[in-house]
Amino acid sequence: HFLICGTPGTGKSTVIEEIRKQVDISCVSLNDIAKEENLFEGYDERLECPVMDNEKVLDALEDRLSDSETPYLVEYHSADLFPEDWFAGVFVMRTDNEILYKRLAQRGYSAEKLSENIQCEIFRVILDQA
Repeated sequence: HFLICGTPGTGKSTVIEEIRKQVDISCVSLNDIAKEENLFEGYDERLECPVMDNEKVLDALEDRLSDSETPYLVEYHSADLFPEDWFAGVFVMRTDNEILYKRLAQRGYSAEKLSENIQCEIFRVILDQA
């Protein structure tokens, strides 16, 4: 299995779509699992987003991965949530901060959420975690 991670707006979903055109591989987003199975433990008012129940989401993902005979591409914004032995490779998506800012602004991110995500990219937080 492989993990594709990165700050929101760096192109994870786009890259996964391109990979799927070339390779027959199953893909799953942790955010999609959380939405499909309603695995949230609250709502972050400051960042204006639901808070996943990490344990339950990991359990659901582990069930999918262990039941699969073929490799999975897993999409999430960071790598630090997962046991190291789950993935044969981890790919971290990055992008220019000006491009990232425009993408996140187009998504309607609040000023605080925009700032936090841009800072995350500037300081290479996700890259360092991977």
